[in-house]
Amino acid sequence: MRALTLLLLLGACNSKPESQAVSAPPAPAKIELPTSGEILGIDVSHHDGPVDWGQVRQSGYHFAYVKATQGDDWVDPLFKTNFDGLKQAGLFRGAYHFFMVDDTGAEQARNFLTAVLHEPGDLAPVVDIETWHENPQPDVAEELRVFLDEVYAATGKKAVIYTNPRFWDTYLKEKFTDHPLWVAEYEVENPQVPTGWQTWTLWQYTENGTISGVGTEVDISRYNGDAQTFQAMIIQLAELQRTP
Repeated sequence: MRALTLLLLLGACNSKPESQAVSAPPAPAKIELPTSGEILGIDVSHHDGPVDWGQVRQSGYHFAYVKATQGDDWVDPLFKTNFDGLKQAGLFRGAYHFFMVDDTGAEQARNFLTAVLHEPGDLAPVVDIETWHENPQPDVAEELRVFLDEVYAATGKKAVIYTNPRFWDTYLKEKFTDHPLWVAEYEVENPQVPTGWQTWTLWQYTENGTISGVGTEVDISRYNGDAQTFQAMIIQLAELQRTP
């Protein structure tokens, strides 16, 4: 009996306390859009370096688009960090693809959709087309159409087209104007809308913004609408699950 008691005491002395699971702090709730006033957002890429998305939210911004891909094979090295950080901060998040006119639309769509796993609550995808090259595809408009169709089939949302009036009116004119427009024009009271569009959805009105959480000058945009119409920008579960 003494031996048994001694063994039990020794076992108790050598036993380690059970480890307690350490849970991560809960993410803040999704930001509420203002019932009046502007709905503002920014867009960033790896050029902007690491971003403190919590500070961006505290600075009064509601959404952000982050660069995901470019052309048919390049992925922004900070995309996943930025995309995950936006979700953790409770900001509305979206991803954009920089379209290269010398690559095919199908391969660019594959690159983008492989890199970006859209979820319900994410913003509609964006295609940024603003640069021409010396050796474009024979039919750039057709390649862009293929890209847009592939993205729509995968997300259920028409991609927002980011461009500027000079580029669009020179090369693409009145095509694809059933897609939401994100126009870039600075130092004006109201942006010029490219041929074929009646209005803009997003307006990038400066490329020299300074806000807490971003260590570089940053692009700032405003949404043309209110909290209710902004819902049309958000991907719904049913749209992701639908059969193309």
